[in-house]
Parts: sequence; C-alpha cells; structure tokens
Amino acid sequence: MLAKEIQPFLGRWVLRPDESEYGMGEVPVWGEYVISLEGKEVVFSVAWKDQESRHFTVRLRGVPGAGARPLIGSKMSDSMELYFKGPSVLESCARKGQRMTAQVRRELIEGGAVLRLTQVLGLPGGGQSPANYSIYRLEA
Repeated sequence: MLAKEIQPFLGRWVLRPDESEYGMGEVPVWGEYVISLEGKEVVFSVAWKDQESRHFTVRLRGVPGAGARPLIGSKMSDSMELYFKGPSVLESCARKGQRMTAQVRRELIEGGAVLRLTQVLGLPGGGQSPANYSIYRLEA
C-alpha cells in the first residue's frame, strides 16, 4: 500500500527560486529535493546552495502512519512523524520532547508536476516562524 501512496512523490525535484517565497531567511539560489523509498522508509535527501554560495545537505527518513520515530543525527529534533493527508499531501512534524520544532507540508499540484513545500519552525519560546514556501518541479 505504501508504494502506491508514495509513488507520485518519488523522484528528483528541482527548486524554482523565482517561484518560492520565504517568510524566514532567504530563498536558496539552487536546491533539490529527492524523495525515494527504501523498504518501508521514505527517504528525503535535500541539498541547497544559499545566497552566499554555501552548500547544505540533510537526509531524513520516516515511515508514514507509524507514529513518531527517533530522528537520528539532528540537533534540533529528536523525533519525526510522517503521514499522508489525502493522495496529494504528505506532512511531517518534528519534535524535541513535546515541543514542535518543524512542520512540513508537501503538496503535489499541477497534476503532480509540481511539489509545493510549506515549512514552519517551532520557536524556543513558543509559537512558530513565518512560513517558507518552496516550489519544486519534477525533473524528467
């Protein structure tokens, strides 16, 4: 069942900086978001280059619908939950203890050719950051 649900999200997605808008920080000048399936785990491999030409990478994994699972290698969060909200939305919520540290909504639009990410961060004193909206196009 997971393979069928995740299939439309799989692939290499390339950031469209000119179509993205960040409420916190600056839109990267380049980025890619690779979503793959390894067994029952969905793997997110993300890379980007910021306005100062610094390169960053992050690799996260989760099992949709399995509840919160330990997040290895993150200083910001200790667990992440991954879940589908319908056939075109995949969300995650990362936490440090009980405090939300990050929420990401991945939504397929334009017939599945575009992946729109909405990301907010939990702030240490409570509340959340302004949202970052990233637009990625599926690379053929």
